Amino acid sequence: MEAALNGPFGQVTLGATPLTIGGTPDNQLVLADASVSSHHAEIRPQGQDYVLIDLGSANGTFLNERRLDPHAPSLLHAEDTVRIGDTRFTYEVAGVSETEPTVYVGSHQEGEPGYSPTVAAPSTGYGSYQPAAYPPSPPPAAAGSEPFVYPPGAPYPGEPATYYGSDAQSAAYPPPPPPPADSEPAIYPPSAPYYSAPVPAPTQPRKRRGLWIILGAIAAVLVIGLVLFGVIGYVNRSTPTKSLNAFCSALKSGDYQTAYNQLASGLQSKVGSEAQFAAGYASNLGLGKITNCTVTTVNDAAGTGTISTTFASGSTVVDDYTFVNESGTWKINSQQPRSTPTLTLHTYCDAIKRGDHPTAYTQLSSTAQSRESEAQFAANFGSGQLTDCMVSYVNDAAGTGTITYASSSGTKLTADLTLVNESGTWKINSQQPPSTPTFTLHAYCDAIKRGDYPTAYTQLSSTAQSQESEAQFAASFGSGPLTDCVVSYVNDATGTGTITYTFSGGSKIAAEDRLVNEGGTWKLQSEQVRSTPTLTLLIFCSAVKSGNLALAYSQLSSGRQRQQSEAQFASLWTAKVTDCTVSNVDDTAGTGSISFTFANGGSNIRDYTLIDENGTWKIVIGRLRQP
Repeated sequence: MEAALNGPFGQVTLGATPLTIGGTPDNQLVLADASVSSHHAEIRPQGQDYVLIDLGSANGTFLNERRLDPHAPSLLHAEDTVRIGDTRFTYEVAGVSETEPTVYVGSHQEGEPGYSPTVAAPSTGYGSYQPAAYPPSPPPAAAGSEPFVYPPGAPYPGEPATYYGSDAQSAAYPPPPPPPADSEPAIYPPSAPYYSAPVPAPTQPRKRRGLWIILGAIAAVLVIGLVLFGVIGYVNRSTPTKSLNAFCSALKSGDYQTAYNQLASGLQSKVGSEAQFAAGYASNLGLGKITNCTVTTVNDAAGTGTISTTFASGSTVVDDYTFVNESGTWKINSQQPRSTPTLTLHTYCDAIKRGDHPTAYTQLSSTAQSRESEAQFAANFGSGQLTDCMVSYVNDAAGTGTITYASSSGTKLTADLTLVNESGTWKINSQQPPSTPTFTLHAYCDAIKRGDYPTAYTQLSSTAQSQESEAQFAASFGSGPLTDCVVSYVNDATGTGTITYTFSGGSKIAAEDRLVNEGGTWKLQSEQVRSTPTLTLLIFCSAVKSGNLALAYSQLSSGRQRQQSEAQFASLWTAKVTDCTVSNVDDTAGTGSISFTFANGGSNIRDYTLIDENGTWKIVIGRLRQP
């Protein structure tokens, strides 16, 4: 059974193999629609029929506006409507008519015998009677008017001619002379036989040769005009070649209005308004202005063609086009760029710059996607606040290129990428940024902000890791959730930089970090936190909560420690602290508050006063706030 999908951009014939539908180029039917999943649905043959299957899409597949269950085949019938995203298709089967016939030829209707359709048969010539066609009789003359007069026939030979008109006279023969009175009748000798007077032949009307010559000339002029009109119409007719050349010339000259007018109505609805279309070609994914545009391999009969576009960056992109005839004018129905490493890297970079991480993720190879989920991939760009992304040094033959990321802080990171061709589409397979102190500090800070302490711990040097375990490292950030982590003052030459941590209560601490190069990779060797009342109270809070009372006791001033031993201090914290929060810190005045919550359900708030002892802030006293 021959079947097809008929959509707004043409017809897709169904065959013996499944038809895959989705938003990525590896599908047989690609829909450039944000609501369409990468692999959305497919149509499979089943016996003499076809079935529609939703592949677990995010926004669903609809058959006659009924959403299908994922991975459950649904049988298609003629004239069924299939909707995927914003695109509707009609399932059509060859030989099935949309309208039932009203007259059946050769069949019986209501007991009547069937009749063959009447067919106009050609004349057989001899052996058949064809009634002669006579002109109709003239209508009767109206009252008071002249009757219709047929022209007289020619006189018969031997009959006097009859003429009509005022001068008409009857032609007669003269009578013999009368005999004289009282005389013998004259005896005439026998005479020759009597013949009637000869009648002149009727005069034939003159042929109107001049009129026929004029009419012939007019007819010739009309024929020539019609021929010329047809030739001009043929020469000026719309073709895919002309539409594609007009589109290409308009893009090259920056005439986006003319270029937009070459698009079919369906494609215009997909790309958006004329302004959106112009904005897209103005940016060109960062490839630069179009410097050349060449039309190649157009097939007017099939309605297909190719354009090769060169940009100011030196990159060249080849696009395949299909056409549809709209009211006698050929319009561009679809545009599919041929995949190259250049196009993939620019698409990836443009998506990253716009924060469109799902689109950027689709540019990764299946191997790269298996290494991290889309959420993990997006999280990698969470704290960098990228302001620019630049592609350079692309080698389409080797499948390599370089991307430089720029953040709002002014720092730049450069990564070398390799690509692999997967089923005709180039995908990013690996991205290896050259290690720098800047990159390490940003990776560390981003992981800390996300609470991904294992990743942050891998940024520490072997010496730093030997000083504390991964669990101890993670515990040191348990006093209050971080809301921000900012890297600044990085010196890649000396391997130093500063990290400023911001906590949920608004408290901030700054740390001086020093890095070391281990086997070509920069690692965090040490972090010296600048002592502030905020830092001291955070350490004290975290130590009490974790039960590390020795560390908490070390945050007391020397004078306070002389008044109270470590054992006496520990006896005050027999009730387990389940939570504590630092707030209202004034680093200038050296004051702040901590709210404690205990395992028995109790809670209290203590106000602390601190002093600076040799550059390190220590707790002098803590007073229980009265309710």
